[in-house]
Amino acid sequence: MEYEEMEDYFIFDENQPEFYKKFLVVVIYDITDDKRRNKMSKTLKAFGFRVQRSSFECVLTGSEYNKLVKKVERIITGDDLLRIYKLAGNTQVKTWGRIGMTEDEEVIII
Repeated sequence: MEYEEMEDYFIFDENQPEFYKKFLVVVIYDITDDKRRNKMSKTLKAFGFRVQRSSFECVLTGSEYNKLVKKVERIITGDDLLRIYKLAGNTQVKTWGRIGMTEDEEVIII
């Protein structure tokens, strides 16, 4: 099966000031409670794009990343699983299937 490669898709300039620097952020979660899971999904849609049932990709600045972390911390409980990967520099992403590429576009954060 063919895959798409996002190696050169995200250009992270390490010399940019922190304020302008963007990161590829991958969020995965396992939440059994429907209400909290729906709230998590709705929150993450404000920051990025769903790539699988319980995983999102976002392209965020440092301040947007911090805002995302604060929002998701308020949703999860001790029974839930949540991982957030903040990727920069030599990030290489390969995708199989009809996932599509995550684009660096402006999102509205509520």
